[in-house]
Amino acid sequence: MISIYTLTMGRELYLKRLLESIKLLGGSAPFEHYIIWQGVKPSEEFSSFVEKEHSHVKMILRDKNEGIASTMNFILPQLKGKAIMKLDEDAILRSPDFFDHVQELNRMFPDLVFSPFPVGLINNLGGPHSDQRRVAYSEKTDTYYTLRLVAHIGGFARVSPADPTASWTFEHDLSDTASGSEDGQHSRKCMEQRLGMAYLENALIVEHQESTLGQHARYGDSYFGKRF
Repeated sequence: MISIYTLTMGRELYLKRLLESIKLLGGSAPFEHYIIWQGVKPSEEFSSFVEKEHSHVKMILRDKNEGIASTMNFILPQLKGKAIMKLDEDAILRSPDFFDHVQELNRMFPDLVFSPFPVGLINNLGGPHSDQRRVAYSEKTDTYYTLRLVAHIGGFARVSPADPTASWTFEHDLSDTASGSEDGQHSRKCMEQRLGMAYLENALIVEHQESTLGQHARYGDSYFGKRF
């Protein structure tokens, strides 16, 4: 089974689109999905939507936004899957049989942390550059997977083996709830425990629903969200 967790600050439009993409493209592999609300509560409309259309989703409400690292420390011990996927609220799946490929890659490479190709980034497209590429074939999915080995994986749509990553804890500063430091900590732990890291350049496509500039525009930041 695959365990998915999504942290949210209440951007329900993105969450709805994410859940609908999972329903359409997730495939047949079994999974559980936790949505953790950080200091905000879902609307009645969204709660009803989840109950009626996505009853497999488990929603957890936390009273305060204590940051991503703290929330990871909270949720990781509760996950039951062999593979753990951190999937951001503004992600959207774009390729079919998504979790079937995740499950197969985790079976083929049980000590690998990998991320789908993250379409839609503005800077550093597709993660760190690397000339180290490997190709591996799966008879089950009839797919040659192209993996680009790297020294750092971001947290947008990161898949990790539950053993050992579910037991990891991350340092957090309650005065700083911004994203970023937990990704660096995760990558350092991978290197220390000799887990490989790679970006997958085919088979799994996940997209930011809007660019950073588009998100600023949608949520009212007039400087970053200049429109034509």
